[in-house]
Amino acid sequence: MKTEPQEKISESKTEKHLLNEAQRKSLSIALKMIEERLFVFRMLMEQDGYLGTMYRFRVNLAPEEKKAITQLFDRTLKNIAALKSKFGLKAVTEELTDQILGTVTYLWTVLEDEKSRKLKRYGSVHPALKKALDPALQKIIDDLNEISRRLS
Repeated sequence: MKTEPQEKISESKTEKHLLNEAQRKSLSIALKMIEERLFVFRMLMEQDGYLGTMYRFRVNLAPEEKKAITQLFDRTLKNIAALKSKFGLKAVTEELTDQILGTVTYLWTVLEDEKSRKLKRYGSVHPALKKALDPALQKIIDDLNEISRRLS
């Protein structure tokens, strides 16, 4: 019986070396992406929806479906943990501020592309649109920039 645990330990050690550093990093990133999405899905399932101004979200799962999906999430996370251990993968720590900063920068560029001068790509632009739309978009851009400044 003493040899069986030693074989598992030995096997486990050799499996860590089956991946080179680039392969280990690639696998870590893929598993991190899955875990991250499961985390977000779990948070969304715990809410019963969101009723915003331009975005609405609803959880369209019956309670028994939620429970079954949650169990599958848990099983998936256990499988990810097993792979992490088996291949000596490293966890990635992300900061909320980094996520927000990256996202508001992206959203700022999205809004810049919605200003009247850029909407020409979809057809002729009404002469009054610049005055009606651009200042309102700029207010939102200014808010995003303020978020960025406060977090930087």
